[in-house]
Amino acid sequence: MFGSNKKTVKPELPQSPDSDLTCNIVSGTVIEGKMTTSENIRLDGKIVGEVSCNKKMVMGETGSINGNMKAHNLFTKGKIVGDVNVGEVIHLMGDAFVKGNIHAKKLLVEEGAKYDGECKIG
Repeated sequence: MFGSNKKTVKPELPQSPDSDLTCNIVSGTVIEGKMTTSENIRLDGKIVGEVSCNKKMVMGETGSINGNMKAHNLFTKGKIVGDVNVGEVIHLMGDAFVKGNIHAKKLLVEEGAKYDGECKIG
């Protein structure tokens, strides 16, 4: 009765080592400082500072970065002011704007997207 030996078991979320988790930063959110993640990022808010993403970064129309950034892949409709270093593909979509140097293996630029800076592709 008083000396119960029941153990509380906390449920664990299933995860596999190769799962694709995504960090969502919604519109209206402002992050200041250095941000580093080993997972995917969906950015609709604003980051002021350095950003490093080991996987894929997707930026919506309201997403913006004011600082240098690194990612494995980048797909953006947003605005970046700073140097961009992408390991594989950078895809500038819609009204995307990058003011800074771009270094990537591949660059795709859709009609309406703009960049101001040097590009080193390959």
